Amino acid sequence: MRVESVRIRNFKRFESLELDLGRMDCLVGANNTGKTTLLQALALFDFCVRHCLERRNGRLHLRKRTIAPEDFYVLPVTNPMDIWHGRRAMSGGKQRRVEVSALLDSGYRVTATVKLDFNRFGIAVEIDDDSPEAIARLTDLKISYLPVFSMLLPREERRLSAAIEDELARGRVNGVIRNLILELKKEERDGELEKILRRSFPGLRDMQIQFDEITDRYITVTYREKVHAKDFDIFSGGSGFQQFLYLFGFILLRNPTVIMLDEPDVHLHGSLQAVLLDELKRLVQHDKQVLFATHSRELITRVDPENILSLDDGA
Repeated sequence: MRVESVRIRNFKRFESLELDLGRMDCLVGANNTGKTTLLQALALFDFCVRHCLERRNGRLHLRKRTIAPEDFYVLPVTNPMDIWHGRRAMSGGKQRRVEVSALLDSGYRVTATVKLDFNRFGIAVEIDDDSPEAIARLTDLKISYLPVFSMLLPREERRLSAAIEDELARGRVNGVIRNLILELKKEERDGELEKILRRSFPGLRDMQIQFDEITDRYITVTYREKVHAKDFDIFSGGSGFQQFLYLFGFILLRNPTVIMLDEPDVHLHGSLQAVLLDELKRLVQHDKQVLFATHSRELITRVDPENILSLDDGA
């Protein structure tokens, strides 16, 4: 399932924005024109859907909820009003709602809204077809947002599933990369990641993931290169290599239907940016939807013009 169009109201930079989305779109524009805000709006939409879905008597239902600011991890805010356009949650004595509405390729329009309830976020989701079948289909939509890459940690403890989920939800993917790779190994899918890495880094010869639940505290992930006989920890790899681990370790394990990337080209040389774009196109061929923001001329010139969305001051 993918998003065919999105409508945004009263969210941060966007007082009102409507746009159609393709299977792979490249967001371009100067700094502070709304590229990241658009990605965050769709992340907010997904957050609301996940938190409003509730199973009752064997069926899924949509219910309204209120979320405390400390649990509103989808967006980092210093003040709850930061997510409203112009930082105004009220107008003329009435509440202004943040609205993110998506038309899905299933034909359903789903609208997520946020209002301020005594310094808590009141969230709600509506669907134009409220049949049990339509609501159940919402579980097929999985939107994942990967913020700008941060360097990997030099060491990484084994985390419980709940702790991993919390880190991922808060956008701290770089802190659990080894955990994600270990989970891929447990599912016997680490070879898929290694295949991507070999295509992107031809010198790579072997990747090893080691962790003993009884004796080990830290997860060991090493790789070997064609020109060296020794094993290197992934922290020793270049930033480009680490970035590919970050992107595709997450994507392979989480298997989202809609993938949103904020400047995935950062730290990547021009030739590696071209390789990245090829891998993103492979994801599209496997029925994924990709939306990424970039300043890279290398990427922009390689994208079909019809797949470029240019933002200018929130429009």
